[in-house]
Amino acid sequence: MTESRPLARRVREELATPLDADAATFARAIWDGPGGDAIDALVFYGARRRAPERTGWLDFYAIVSDYRRFHAGPLAAWANARLAPHVFARVLPNAVAGKVAVVDWATLDQGCRATAWRPHLWSRFCQPLRLAHVRNAAAEDALVRAATTAIATALGFGVRAADAGTPGTPLTSERLWPALFRSTYACEWRPEPPETATALYAGDRAAFDGRFREGKAFREPSAEPLRRRRAKALAAAQLVKSAFTFGDWVPYALAKLERHSGLQLEASERQRRHPFLYAWPLFWRALRSGALR
Repeated sequence: MTESRPLARRVREELATPLDADAATFARAIWDGPGGDAIDALVFYGARRRAPERTGWLDFYAIVSDYRRFHAGPLAAWANARLAPHVFARVLPNAVAGKVAVVDWATLDQGCRATAWRPHLWSRFCQPLRLAHVRNAAAEDALVRAATTAIATALGFGVRAADAGTPGTPLTSERLWPALFRSTYACEWRPEPPETATALYAGDRAAFDGRFREGKAFREPSAEPLRRRRAKALAAAQLVKSAFTFGDWVPYALAKLERHSGLQLEASERQRRHPFLYAWPLFWRALRSGALR
């Protein structure tokens, strides 16, 4: 991809936006914590970036130089290299909580391209990001390139998604981005209702409109539609792997499900301790209700 200077400049400006106090405190704990010397860039994204006043978990991506340097054991490094990202949770003594997804540079580069098997990386890195910590200027430049590539990829898939929804209608930023995010949600196991995609665009309207305008050269329909079945199968495998790395993930998952869908489920102590043996009824209830798509 030929880099778009306006897009790269926009990405760099967004990365430089300061973090709120909770996000900065959490980021410092990760940067200075176990494996932190292997992190080249720590990126803040997600709902709490858009609205710091909200409650809930903080979301970060850690881009590492080498999985073996970051992970304590070779098995975790091997698993992350084959099914990234490794996701773990951390709750600080002051009750600030967040989750961190770990990828290396090769995974990020491949995952931001249109040839990626899943949209989970480019669909996140095409959104506005904030840079919490960075190792050096070369790492920052690499992050800007990855995010710019992700935006170009998103625009191509977004044109296809918008045309599929209302063919023949003039293409606008307001049509493209919600259609794109609805299509990527269909590639994952997510509790968000369809209107979440519109809210995501509205929450960063100026940034997304700028991407649409400045990325005009990349507004060509992608060569292929999203391969939803394959992506969803990989997403399911990723969720299973994350269950072993995240920590006490059942309460987090149920709270997110309730927040986005309104479905309230409670897990017993046995279901929390042994989710793979006893939490299947909760999963099936979520599927049958339509809250988990």
